Amino acid sequence: MKDKIKNIAEKLEHQIRMHELDLNDRIKDIPQIILLLEQGFSELKEIVSFYKFKSEMDEIFFFKIIKPKFFSKLIYYRKVYNIEMMRPNGQDCVLKNYFINELNQLENFYNKNIDFYKYYRSGSTHLDKYFFLRGKQDIQMTMETFYFERDPNFSTICDFKVAKIVANEMLRIYLNPKIRNYHPIHD
Repeated sequence: MKDKIKNIAEKLEHQIRMHELDLNDRIKDIPQIILLLEQGFSELKEIVSFYKFKSEMDEIFFFKIIKPKFFSKLIYYRKVYNIEMMRPNGQDCVLKNYFINELNQLENFYNKNIDFYKYYRSGSTHLDKYFFLRGKQDIQMTMETFYFERDPNFSTICDFKVAKIVANEMLRIYLNPKIRNYHPIHD
C-alpha cells in the first residue's frame, strides 16, 4: 500500500513538473494543473481513506508531509488562478495595491495561526499524534467553514493548516516580485 501511495505521488509530481515547464499563459494553463491535482488527490483519497497505516509514524508522515505537499499545490494554483482572473485593469498603483492586499490576506492567516506556525516551522513533533492522526477532534476546527466538508477518513486536525502554510509561502514568493515591479508614478 505504501508503494501505491508513493507511485501516485511520484506520478503526480512528474506530471505537475511537466506542466509547470509549459506554463506560458497562467489563465489558460493553470486549470490543467488543477485538474491533474484533483485527479491525483482523488486517487490518494480512494486508497488512504480506509487504509490502516502500519504505524502511527507512517500515518503522521502521510498527513504531515505527503498530503500537504500536494494539497498545498492545489491551494496555490487555485489562488494564483483567482488572483490572475481578478487582476484589475489600471495604473501601476492600482495593481500594486491589489497584490499588497493579497499578501495581507496571507499575513492574516499567519496571525490567526501563529502558535501552529511556530510548532510547524520549529520542526516540533511532540503534538504530532494529536495533529496528524485521524480520529482526533478539535472544537476550534468546527468553527472553520470547511470543517463539515472534510472527510474524517482522509483528514486530520492540521493537515489542511500545513498545506495552507506551504501554499501561502509559495504565494508570497509569487506575489513579492509583482509588488516590487510596480513603482509609484512621479509627477
